[in-house]
Amino acid sequence: MDTVSRFAANNAAWIQAAVSALGLPGEFTPVLWQNHYDMPPIFPNADTLGGTESEQLAAVSALIKRRPGRVTVVKDAWARLDLTPLGFEPLFEASWIYRHAIPLVSPGAGLQPEHLTTAEGLRAFAAACNGEELAGVYSPKLLNRPDIAWIAAHREGNIIGGVTAFLAHGMNGINNLFAPDNTIADSLIRAAVNAFPDVPACGYEGEDTVAPFLALGFQTMGKLRVWIRRT
Repeated sequence: MDTVSRFAANNAAWIQAAVSALGLPGEFTPVLWQNHYDMPPIFPNADTLGGTESEQLAAVSALIKRRPGRVTVVKDAWARLDLTPLGFEPLFEASWIYRHAIPLVSPGAGLQPEHLTTAEGLRAFAAACNGEELAGVYSPKLLNRPDIAWIAAHREGNIIGGVTAFLAHGMNGINNLFAPDNTIADSLIRAAVNAFPDVPACGYEGEDTVAPFLALGFQTMGKLRVWIRRT
C-alpha cells in the first residue's frame, strides 16, 4: 500500500466509524469506500481507495445511479479524476499532510487541551467545530474508544478549539482542527500527535490552514480533490 493509499484508508475508516455510529454505515471495496445514504454535510459519499482511474470512474458512476437526483460528494484521494462528465463540479482541494512517529513536547504554559469523555462535551465540540445545526453529528458511541481521542481547548468554560485523533491502518489521522489562533492550534496538534505517538500522523489541510502543522514538522504529500454533484 503506497503512502497516499494509507492516508485514504485511514480517512475512510474515520468516516465509516463516524457515520456507522449514526446508523448510516458505508461499505469498502478495493476501489472506493462508498455510502448510498444521504450524508451529514461534513462527510462525503465516497472516498477513492485504489484501482485504476477507469475503475474509480466506473465505481463513482455506479454510485450515482443508486442516488438519482440526490447530492453526492466524492473525495478523490489522488486528485486525478475528472468527474465533470458525470455532472460533478470541484468543491475544494487540499494537501495530504504527514509526520513521522515522533512525540511532541507539550507546551509548558497557556491553555492545556483536555480529552473529552462526556456526551455533553462531545456535543459542545461538534457545535463549536461545525455550527449548532450539526451539534449532533458525532454520536456518543464514539466516546471512550481506544482508537479515538476527542481533544478540546476551553476558555471560561467554553470550547474554543478542538481536534480529533483516530488510529487506523497504522496511522494517526488528525481531523477537525479548529482554533482561534495558531498558539492554540499548536497546543491542540501536539496533543493529537501525542494521543498515538508510536505511529505516523496524517490528515489533510488547505493552504489557509496548513501552517501550524508545517511548523510542527508535518510535510505535504500530494493533493486531493473533493467533488460535488448537486442533482
